Amino acid sequence: MRAIGDGAGTLTYAGQLPPGNWTVTAELAMPAVARCDASFEVGTAAAPATVTCDSAPEQVPPAASVPWPTVILAGAVVAVLLAVFLVARRRLW
Repeated sequence: MRAIGDGAGTLTYAGQLPPGNWTVTAELAMPAVARCDASFEVGTAAAPATVTCDSAPEQVPPAASVPWPTVILAGAVVAVLLAVFLVARRRLW
């Protein structure tokens, strides 16, 4: 199966399937994770099949991450406190 690039996620199959009942599963990852299952009949009396799946599930926004400047500032504070502790400890001996 190949995407035709229409922005709607349309997939086509250029080959020819033997007669019978077929089930096709398409799993997509961009722009969102989605899955579509379709069942249809192939044969001389079967009509062409078009299946429209539900739209992609709602995307959950990523959890808020700690901004880098905060991490750097926290690291600097820890480093200063450690230096003060070591200097004070050395003077006490």
